[in-house]
Amino acid sequence: MEVVWVASSLQPFIIILLLTVYLVYKRTSRVAFIGLNFLFTQVLNSAILKHIFAEPRPDGACSTSYGFPSGHSAQSTCWLIWLLFEWILFHDKVPFKSWKPHSFLRIFALVIVPFTPISRYYLNYHTIKQIMFGLLVGVICAGIIFYAMLVMIYKDEGKFWNSYVVFILKKIKGKDNMVIKKNINEVTSADQEGGTDQTSTDKDAYVVFPLKERFRKMLFGSSDNSQYVRVNSGESAGSYEE
Repeated sequence: MEVVWVASSLQPFIIILLLTVYLVYKRTSRVAFIGLNFLFTQVLNSAILKHIFAEPRPDGACSTSYGFPSGHSAQSTCWLIWLLFEWILFHDKVPFKSWKPHSFLRIFALVIVPFTPISRYYLNYHTIKQIMFGLLVGVICAGIIFYAMLVMIYKDEGKFWNSYVVFILKKIKGKDNMVIKKNINEVTSADQEGGTDQTSTDKDAYVVFPLKERFRKMLFGSSDNSQYVRVNSGESAGSYEE
């Protein structure tokens, strides 16, 4: 079991390393915000809260740094809560959900992530109180960054996201895999009176936002009954990637 606990304790570092490599390689909007979630949690927990409370670790702990709140617990929890938010709040049209291994990796994370805070207790690095507060920090940080991301996506019906986030992604040759924007080139409708088909060109674009409609109304008070929102025909739909 010692091997299991040590491996579980290293889990946040492994996840951060893999995310960093993936971000450098793919440069997607989703991974960028997940990375921001980790960074925000680390700074708040280790650089601020630990020095404010200045609580030592349990007697006999190998580390001499402050132990309250548990950084490992905070990091693993912010990752887990982020995945739960995506799973519960987002509909299946979100581009990153179309990646086949996504469901497997999410379930795998839900199973292995809880081992990290447990390992910190069994390895005598933290008390139960320090671990519980670390879990709370992780939940709060994930909620703050996730909500901030949603505000950027939904601000001005996606115009803020398209103007700033997608602009930055273009500069670093990255892709947006949180929001879909499509051009509707042709709309075909049957002539009810004459029974003939009429085809017209529609150059307007439609934005597909990630939140399920009931959560969108709950958070942003939207009265729209669809995930599709018409934007100005002059805007470029090519700036969004599926």
